[in-house]
Amino acid sequence: MNTNELSDTAAHSLTELIDISERKGWCTRPLCTTCGALPFRKSLRGIAREEVIAGLRLLTSQFLETHGNMFRLIISETAYFPTGGDLVDPLAGTPAGVQLVANINHQDLMSERKAAYLAAQAPDAVARRRAEKKVARALATAPHRDKKSLYLKATKDASMLLNATSTNELLDMVISRDLGLPLRAIGGLVYTRLHKHYRTTPITPSDRVNLAKLAETHSGHWKKLLNQVC
Repeated sequence: MNTNELSDTAAHSLTELIDISERKGWCTRPLCTTCGALPFRKSLRGIAREEVIAGLRLLTSQFLETHGNMFRLIISETAYFPTGGDLVDPLAGTPAGVQLVANINHQDLMSERKAAYLAAQAPDAVARRRAEKKVARALATAPHRDKKSLYLKATKDASMLLNATSTNELLDMVISRDLGLPLRAIGGLVYTRLHKHYRTTPITPSDRVNLAKLAETHSGHWKKLLNQVC
């Protein structure tokens, strides 16, 4: 940069710097990874801190709405603390002060969220969530497990009773007695036994009537058995 360029970009106040930066199209992004906003920052560092604060006090709300990056960059370069908390009092009662407090609150919120996220990823927190989910799943599936357990017990009890009944009396018993299971399910328990029986023994008229009723009402194995023996 030659002498003329240096004089052309020299600023003695924040207002002058803003005019120069907009005329030159300088980058004012606080965390620019391309240029680091170096021209703006170098020029800003050439202005006395008191002059910068005085310039900040003159900024309007309209300017701050459209120059958020520049404002944050100025604060980061001027403040003694990372969030700019030491500038809250000097800027009190101005649009810049209001914007600074809003920025600090936002930064604090982001920090709290990050801390909460990191805490949630700690091994003990992850283990606790997994344990809680396991308990929740157990509670949610308890009714289903209980229902399944009762159904299995009823199936076992019905099977024992059916096995203790002679084949000749099987259909009469199924028709006349509540076995604690749907008759469609009972059909699956006795199908093989009755099928073998009727292959060697002609079906009786009463069994035919009972089987027809079961096939019509409950279908499934009863209907299949009726089609095979009648």
